[in-house]
Amino acid sequence: MNSKYYINHWVLTLVTGPLLLSIPNFRSESIQGLAIRLLDMYDLMLVFSALFSIPTLATYYIIFKVLERKKIRPVLFKLILIFWTIAGITTTMSLIGGSATKEIIVAYSASAVISGVLLPIGAGQNKILMH
Repeated sequence: MNSKYYINHWVLTLVTGPLLLSIPNFRSESIQGLAIRLLDMYDLMLVFSALFSIPTLATYYIIFKVLERKKIRPVLFKLILIFWTIAGITTTMSLIGGSATKEIIVAYSASAVISGVLLPIGAGQNKILMH
């Protein structure tokens, strides 16, 4: 398996999560300012997302290594890691709380699914879909 997958998945999820969080706010006339403020705070969101995701990343790495030794099919490998990421996002945000918890969970979970599916996991895998 591609040993860089777990880092690439983590980084891509962190980078696209705040962007996905901003998208719905551009569609609503009443909260367009919120979307712009979210984009203005992108750097701060990225830093805090990275810090809060470290426990999930550490356990994700352990699961990655265990699954790698088991030599399971790449599609199942990805599904397990994506579900673990979503569980980590949900747990972390539930512990932190706040008024936008649900929206953050949805945005970062969607980001984790999209990036997890698109990134290649198999060695020499040229296609972006799950193989």
